[in-house]
Amino acid sequence: MPPGSGWHKVLMASSRWSPIFSVDLWQTALNPANSSGSLWATALGGLCIATSPDVTGVMLVCGCFGLTNILLFWAALINVTHAWGGDDQQGLSYGRLEGGRGLLAAILASLGVLAFSVAFPIGYVAATLEQKGAVPRQVIFSCNAVTASVGVLV
Repeated sequence: MPPGSGWHKVLMASSRWSPIFSVDLWQTALNPANSSGSLWATALGGLCIATSPDVTGVMLVCGCFGLTNILLFWAALINVTHAWGGDDQQGLSYGRLEGGRGLLAAILASLGVLAFSVAFPIGYVAATLEQKGAVPRQVIFSCNAVTASVGVLV
């Protein structure tokens, strides 16, 4: 956010009323360097989900996901994508971003389905309760490993 932009003026005016709208907070959130930390924090939250917490624990982890994904990661990602596209390639940069996200989501979902089909060759109904709990944890751990690995690459 350049200092003379409209959003900067709005944030400057609103920062007097609430610390959530402080310019420093939003400039920190828009910093691409925060991407690694937010991805690692998201992977840590996934480890908490793998422990099968109660409803309150799930709500707390989902709230943390909102902070780590939406506030920190997405702000920096959109900022970098905007800069990457330049003045005349915005559509291409956002198209590549969304296409890559969709491809990665399809690959991870397919691997998750493959893990379930391999783990339950005679069917889900015939599996024991212990087996039914172990496979989702393995899928969650795998997704966390991908998230943490991307955090290393970013």
